Order: sequence, then structure tokens, then C-alpha cells
Amino acid sequence: MKGKIQGLLHYGALLEEGAGRLGLVGRGDRGHILIRHVTEALDPALMAWLPPGSRVLDVGSGGGVPGIPWAIMREDLEIRLLERRLKKVAFLERASLALKLGNASVFAGTLEELGRRTVSSPWTVAVARGVRWTPAMVRAATKLLTEEGVVVRYGASGGGTEGVRVLPLDSSADRVVQLWPRSSWGSLPAAR
Repeated sequence: MKGKIQGLLHYGALLEEGAGRLGLVGRGDRGHILIRHVTEALDPALMAWLPPGSRVLDVGSGGGVPGIPWAIMREDLEIRLLERRLKKVAFLERASLALKLGNASVFAGTLEELGRRTVSSPWTVAVARGVRWTPAMVRAATKLLTEEGVVVRYGASGGGTEGVRVLPLDSSADRVVQLWPRSSWGSLPAAR
């Protein structure tokens, strides 16, 4: 566990270092990276739900939250950090190498592009934090995720959709994690 905590602290330092010049987190969050971003990514209810051995797509990974903290804490997961902006792709690649993450890889492109290039076995989880789902992304997800695949979406608390499981975040009174099974993907709203 000590090594994992050190890994999270190292990641926090890398994220803080690149936050301003690369736009990895909002200006108001730069002094709260570990508390706001990493703690939210590692919420106990979410970590307890995340099935062992999951293959995870972190869609619009940006600075790597939640994918990198998940990769640090859960070596049983296979994480693909999906990002289209090249300066952020470069950060993700540098961070993965610096943290020696053998269970994480980076893909430069969109979900749709990944769908056109992927021939490997399907993913079980697609996670999006601060990403607006489009119909094209939902179509791409149906090709990339298993029949039991789940979209994990961070968002504001409030109204739900039938079949969607909501996990309140311990670290925030106004944010939740929503677990969207395949049958509900057509009604994915924009992230708030």
C-alpha cells in the first residue's frame, strides 16, 4: 500500500506541474488536485463496485483522472487512456512511464477512431468524467464494450434514469457516479 500511496502522490505532483501550461484541470482546482480529483476517482463505493479484472476505457482522459489513479490502485485492471488532444496525450504517456504503469496504455484519438482501429476483445467499462456523450460516441461504445458493459459517468446529483445505478460520492455532497448499463445508453445526457 505504501508504494501505491507514493504513486498517487507522484501522480498528483505530475498533474499539478502540468496543470497550468497544459490545461489539465481548471484554474480553481490546481491547489486541490489530490483532494478534489484523485479522492473522487478513488471513492470507496466506486472502487468496491468496479469488477475485478475489468478492461476500462477512460474516455476523454485529459490529465488521466480517473484512469491513472485506478491503474495505480488496481493492478488487476487494464486501462486505456483515450485522449484526442496531443499535448494531453503526451502528458499521459509521460505520466504512465514515470509511474511505471504496466496496466495502462494511451490511445491518441476519439472513441470513434478507437472503434475503427480495435480488433481486440471488448472492454467492460467506459468511464467519462467531464465528457459530453454524443450519439456517435454511444454508437462507438456499443461496438467496443461487452453486452454487459457499463458506462461510468460522473455528474451532479439529482434526477435519475430507469436502470441507472447512482453512487453518491463520499468526497462531495453534490456529485455522484452513475452506472449506465447498455440498455440505457441512448439517454446519456451531457456531463455537467
